[in-house]
Amino acid sequence: MFRSIGWMNICGISTSIALIVTILFTAHAVRATESIDGHRFLNLCVVTESDYEGERRFAACERFVGEVRELLGDHKVHGFAACIPEDVPDIQMVIAGISRLQSRPDQHDREAHATLAEIYAQRWPCSQ
Repeated sequence: MFRSIGWMNICGISTSIALIVTILFTAHAVRATESIDGHRFLNLCVVTESDYEGERRFAACERFVGEVRELLGDHKVHGFAACIPEDVPDIQMVIAGISRLQSRPDQHDREAHATLAEIYAQRWPCSQ
C-alpha cells in the first residue's frame, strides 16, 4: 500500500515547490519597467509603524525608486534626464516622490516612473 519515495522524487518535489514560490514572489515584485500609477506608488511608499505589510511594501518602494534612478543613469525616461549625485540616498528620492504626488493628486493617474523621472530631472538637472 505504501511505496517508498526515492531521493529523485523528493528532489523533484522540492525543486517544484521552490520554483512555485519563486514565481509567486516574483509576481508581486514591482519593477520600474512595469506600469504602475501614482496611486500604487503611494500605496507602496506611504506606510505607518502599525502597518502590517508596511515593511515589505516600503522595501518594494525603495527598489522601484532605485530602478528609476538606474534607468535615468543609463538614458532618458519619458524624455526626462536627471543627473543624480551618487551621495543622494534613495530615501531622499522616495520622499521627493511622495511629497510631489501627495501635493498633486492630478498626477496620480500618470505612470509613476514617468512622474518620478520628471521630479528627479527638475531636482537634479544634467548640465548641457
